[in-house]
Amino acid sequence: MSLFTDFYNWLSYMENKYGVEFGYSYDKYGCNTKYCNIKLCENQLISITYDIFTEYIEYHQKLIPYGIIRFEYEDYKSEIKIIRIVKKCQLPGMPFGTSVGYLVPAILPSWIDGGLFKNILKDACEVLRINHSICNVDLMITGNEIIFLEITPRPGGDFIPLLIKKSCGLDILGLALDFAEGKEISIPPREKWRNLAGLRLFANRQGILKSINITELENDNRVLDVILIRKPGDTILLPPDDYDTWLLGYLIFEPNDESLEYQCVELRKKLTTYLDLLDGQKSVRNRSQDSGTVESADTKTR
Repeated sequence: MSLFTDFYNWLSYMENKYGVEFGYSYDKYGCNTKYCNIKLCENQLISITYDIFTEYIEYHQKLIPYGIIRFEYEDYKSEIKIIRIVKKCQLPGMPFGTSVGYLVPAILPSWIDGGLFKNILKDACEVLRINHSICNVDLMITGNEIIFLEITPRPGGDFIPLLIKKSCGLDILGLALDFAEGKEISIPPREKWRNLAGLRLFANRQGILKSINITELENDNRVLDVILIRKPGDTILLPPDDYDTWLLGYLIFEPNDESLEYQCVELRKKLTTYLDLLDGQKSVRNRSQDSGTVESADTKTR
């Protein structure tokens, strides 16, 4: 029996067993094919894919050497649901693409808010063949144009999950697991979200960390939480040598009416770090987080 005949008979068997209809493609070269595409038709559960794949492996192991079986799930009745919108804050002088802060929930420009934005997202996901996933989307809006930077099937990273939970109580990582298990997910309505911002705390000198003073930050009535991820004795390096260790921690605050960028700069100046320099110089007090004055015991430099 040829691979084509065996594959066709197997499809018919599975259609009858599961009560579904398959769309599939198969090239004319029979057993020389490299891929067999199986598409589950509209409104079918994605969990069935695993059952079908397992059964195919069990009953047709002899076919595996001929190629790879690709399963694709397509739900033509699916809709785009917006979980959250976060605005990123970037400041001059930082490495390209580095975000220093986030604002949640952000508001879209009026011309794109609502159904139009969802339709654009849906078209973009269809191009990438993403059709049943929680996605993180990075984009720029300039004038009346949307530029996509990233669309990936994962929840947002960095400390955005913590910021979201602080804002509305939503556990985005737990929601992603529920979604993967096929459970119903619930997204808090807009009125349940508290306007919050997050700030990434970066060092602007490298060296061996001696201490971090957050007293001024804690005394600022906007600041809700300060999370430090570095400790005394850690080696701090700067980009381009290292893009990880210069991140000292995060803070979450309730912004006032001033611009997010202004408040990020202002709050960064309230963090004080002490480092022993790697080149053997004296301990320095790194007072300004925006490349301002750095003071040592006997020198002042810019």
